[in-house]
Amino acid sequence: MTLFDIIMPRHIAKKIPWKMIPEGINLCLNNAVRLLEDAMILLENDRIQNGLVNGILAQEEFAKVLFLYSHYEKNKGKDISKTQVGKKFRLHRPRLKLYHKLEFQRKGLAKYNRSIVKYTKEASTMQQHLKEVFTYVDWAIYEWQSPSHPFGIINLQGIKKQVIDEIVTVLLENLKQLLQDKRFVKIIYSTIIETPKANVINKIIIKYCKDAKGVSITTDENEIQISLNTKSGNLDAKIKKQINDELVQRYTEHEINIFYEEKNWIPLTEDEKKIKTRTVIDNF
Repeated sequence: MTLFDIIMPRHIAKKIPWKMIPEGINLCLNNAVRLLEDAMILLENDRIQNGLVNGILAQEEFAKVLFLYSHYEKNKGKDISKTQVGKKFRLHRPRLKLYHKLEFQRKGLAKYNRSIVKYTKEASTMQQHLKEVFTYVDWAIYEWQSPSHPFGIINLQGIKKQVIDEIVTVLLENLKQLLQDKRFVKIIYSTIIETPKANVINKIIIKYCKDAKGVSITTDENEIQISLNTKSGNLDAKIKKQINDELVQRYTEHEINIFYEEKNWIPLTEDEKKIKTRTVIDNF
């Protein structure tokens, strides 16, 4: 398995279950703060190019926070579609447009103002361009362009002031305002954990393992342990993975352990006159 194989499945757009949104809000918010802190440190040390890039990335992460929060509040119980995931989490300019649009709304300006729409489009396009210019070396028609010398003569100190005024300060104001929203604070300090129920787990097992003969389910606050046997006398690794994957997605806070239990009935001595059960656990 290559690094590509490990990383790529995470970036395939799939729907986000509604109950998983609070965790995403927390992660995006923490990442936005981390990127903003990095931007401030870089700017203080005159690493202006990297400071700008981190500042813009912080805006993108903060836009995801606002998108997730809005969906969670307005669409109770409704998952986020894979189309929305692809647009809001994979594409850079739509995230920047969303950030600037929400910034205007925060100031109480008109939602459908054409000038605002035009500005958000132009600002997001420019920021995405600057982010690339200050990150990569490129061949610009007649000469090399690098983050160190992106446009020939350039006023980096002027850009530094602009980043502090237009990105860092504004983002901090937005963050402060959001944390004053009691509904938002309640979400980020709560975790929705579904309590494991034996009947629900049993349905998942039967869904994939058609010849389940006997199932024993033990749960606590940290672990779900399943012991089962089948009519065929084995548990296919693919079936076990299917059961495990659905349980992991549903019960995010629990460790899942699935055992195949093979029962062989062994007669005891004549004096005992009973049957003993021998259990063989195959934890594969």
